[in-house]
Amino acid sequence: MLGKIRIVILIFSSLYILLCLSCEKITLQDNPLSDADSVKFSRDIKPIFKACISCHDGFRFPDLKNNPFQSLKGGNYINIAKPNQSKLYLQLTTESLHTSKISPDQLKKILQWIKQGGKNN
Repeated sequence: MLGKIRIVILIFSSLYILLCLSCEKITLQDNPLSDADSVKFSRDIKPIFKACISCHDGFRFPDLKNNPFQSLKGGNYINIAKPNQSKLYLQLTTESLHTSKISPDQLKKILQWIKQGGKNN
């Protein structure tokens, strides 16, 4: 009887090991961000555009007053494949009128948001 129990335990142990070895390895992202580290549009990005509303108030594109996310997405201002080449990022870093209104920290947040997928969160 004791021999049969050992054989059953050995069989189940072997099956368990084979099952574990045959499963695909699940990996996390290269650089997973905690919720505190992630940049959110509503919390971090939309408030930055308050400095831009005097010009981009619905009459000049992108409309950053009424529906900034849709305006940015619809106008192809966000390029998640190449964040540094996003129309939004380039305009904020190269045009003197825009660079004077956005701080370097705010610009980093915008770039990070684009890198995270430019989501409406």
